[in-house]
Amino acid sequence: MSHSLTPARAANGTAFLFFLLVAAFASPVASRIMVFDVWKSMVTARMDPIISPGAVSQHSHHIIGANGFSTQYQPDKIRQSECTNIPVQADMSNYWFPQIFQLTADGKYTGMYAGVRVYYMFNEKANTQPFPYNFQMVAGDPARKSKNMSVTFDNISNYYCEGPISGRKSYKSEGFPKERCNTLIMKIFTPSCHNGQKYNPADPHAHMRFPEDAYDGKRCPKTHPTRLPTILLESFWRPGDAVKAGLKLPPTGQPQYILANGDTTGFGLHADMQNGWDVEVLRDIIDTCYSPNTTAAEKKSCTPMAATWNSKKANACRYTGNRPNESVGWNGKSQVLDKLPGCNLPWTSGPKPKCNPKMQGRMGLAVGWIKTKATELFP
Repeated sequence: MSHSLTPARAANGTAFLFFLLVAAFASPVASRIMVFDVWKSMVTARMDPIISPGAVSQHSHHIIGANGFSTQYQPDKIRQSECTNIPVQADMSNYWFPQIFQLTADGKYTGMYAGVRVYYMFNEKANTQPFPYNFQMVAGDPARKSKNMSVTFDNISNYYCEGPISGRKSYKSEGFPKERCNTLIMKIFTPSCHNGQKYNPADPHAHMRFPEDAYDGKRCPKTHPTRLPTILLESFWRPGDAVKAGLKLPPTGQPQYILANGDTTGFGLHADMQNGWDVEVLRDIIDTCYSPNTTAAEKKSCTPMAATWNSKKANACRYTGNRPNESVGWNGKSQVLDKLPGCNLPWTSGPKPKCNPKMQGRMGLAVGWIKTKATELFP
């Protein structure tokens, strides 16, 4: 079965979405699933209000959600956004992860199209609570360069190579596949066990943990007893523009893809979320449609979700805020870059390489800001 993200596929409904999730991860614990499709980024830029508040971030991110996104997380202000490109307009949250680039044979970087599918998973045995009003979290480790599959934390992300150029069957890969894929599918889970504390920049993972029995298990650690929704971010990356432009791509067996921070392994995949939900609406959605006591009949007509669902408004939503004044290889169409945005050299193992001071220029973090026009990113 194809995993391509297309309107036709989305129209196939919940059965297909559930199959896709289970086939890819085979979680041992059953969950109830709420799914949103997002066809475009809200903005792709070096912005990260969690890790780099008020500043240009270290690398570029694919960002979806509320159009009030900025480098500062202000819970009240983000909820006053005009719209979100997530169909459920009560969710003014933002979700982001590093941009993925297609490498070329001559060492350049091509921006890729990315569509996103957001899964909210509610464990059938857990008493799930809505995210706190001013909640932020991160998942994954951008410095990771290997995996120990016996550790839960190392099982939270992977890739799927659909339509590999070798002609073999589509397959799952823990890191980046070393051949070009028709569609590269990226998947990462967020932790769901909370200790009641706020995000701490000095220890980004302290307030959240994964369940003890699985990434979507039912047993939260005693130190983190409050169960929140599990989020799975699934992104579909396509190098079509690079192929159509006739760019020569690396041969099979060599790195094909690179994360925006320079990681050529893909193990450093990470993601962030800042909460913008109307907390009471999310609570009603959980209680009415996804609580352990919800029956199948009640789930089929989720009144609080239907009341805020507006796909037309989501598709028309555009970013008009400030962003760093630089090319990141994507503005609705692919662009070819000589260097990754920011100080990010290709990085496979060991400590992250430092930029030569003579090479700073556009590789450095010192860039200006530009106001985004509504038709500029996605005409």
